[in-house]
Amino acid sequence: MKHRLFFILLLAAAAAACTNGARQSPDVAGPESGIPEDATREVQQSLTAEQMHYVNSGNELAFRLLDVLNGEEDNSFAFSPLSVQYAIGLLSNGTTGESYREIADVLDISKGLADFNEYSRVLLGQLATEDSTVDVTLANALLVNDRFNVKQSFSKTAEQDYGTLVASGAFSNPADAIEQVNSWCRDRTGGYIPGFLTALNPEASSVLMSALYFNAGWCVPTIGGMHTSEGAFKAKDSDRSMTYLEVEKAICISERETYLLAMVEIGRQWDYAFYVLLPKDDDGLGRVLSSMTAQEWQNARAGLAMQGVRFRFPEIETENEYDMSAALALAGVGKAFSASNGEFSCTDGIEGFRLDKFIHKSKLSIGRTGTENAVPNVYGMDVPTPEDVNGQRPETAFPEELAADHPFAFVIAERSIGTVLFAGVFNGK
Repeated sequence: MKHRLFFILLLAAAAAACTNGARQSPDVAGPESGIPEDATREVQQSLTAEQMHYVNSGNELAFRLLDVLNGEEDNSFAFSPLSVQYAIGLLSNGTTGESYREIADVLDISKGLADFNEYSRVLLGQLATEDSTVDVTLANALLVNDRFNVKQSFSKTAEQDYGTLVASGAFSNPADAIEQVNSWCRDRTGGYIPGFLTALNPEASSVLMSALYFNAGWCVPTIGGMHTSEGAFKAKDSDRSMTYLEVEKAICISERETYLLAMVEIGRQWDYAFYVLLPKDDDGLGRVLSSMTAQEWQNARAGLAMQGVRFRFPEIETENEYDMSAALALAGVGKAFSASNGEFSCTDGIEGFRLDKFIHKSKLSIGRTGTENAVPNVYGMDVPTPEDVNGQRPETAFPEELAADHPFAFVIAERSIGTVLFAGVFNGK
């Protein structure tokens, strides 16, 4: 009998600048003068220049999957490329043959697993911001059927480099194992996603989960807060009425050949940002995503400059569940999801392991909540100011108001290195 590895990715995309879920927005301090004390903090260990190529390979996978999912999904959706990268990166430590080579090629593990595992460990620490207005938690868990044994070397790597909790459960009693998984889900997402599993195959060997929770407020000093208004959105089938969020001050914009990249800062220390990839043509999203690469992402971000433009974009609420294995196969990772080709070496004494499913469940909320709190003044912005010495906004090729009123892609990323945490598409549905 071939025992199957039941693989689950849980994306808890709780909030991309705010949340209306069970977990409340982090406390935001009141105004104070000078540079905030924690604004000059030093990350204990940063990525090396050599490790940065893993960020680029992860972002390459992010935009490849975004393009694939956009072709498959009729409604708006969101997912976490970083969770996917961590999940298959961990699995690469327990795969062999063609399954390993495919993962290694996609993630560009050219210097061996030890180097990639070190990158994964350091990035986890770098994402752990001290900003009191941001809550970001990347956590993995491996629930193993107590009939099977996970190799000690795999468990050690999972715990040390991927922050993975390894636990044992009796799959012969599905109710208990399901509650163990759902309890983990509730804890890691602050109750935002109360449950994930409803059924479990007693013959499965394990459940591997990855949760990324993000909750933050808008960076009020730079964007000036948010207003809401009603307006029409040009959906594919017809115009629809939407609630829009409007940035009070100027924002950063980068003009590219087929789209505009708009950035709205997140958090007190602008460690993260919400990006909108707005096609110049109302029906141009497919063309934008088909040509999007990690290098183009890097170039677009490098071209960002503050503009005297009011920016409007819709409130976003998405909840999705789909099998990610098909999308990953189109992105270059297919062998591991094949009944005949999956090759796993993470357990003792069990042969014929394969991935049964890669279920991706996401819940995302982007709105105005949390942006009304006052936060300290922020200094040292790395983009030009929108006002000259006379207090006048400079001339710009952009209109006074820019509205994301037709289908667009969006990204939430760490600003200093450009790591894509979340990505998705809003099409009005």
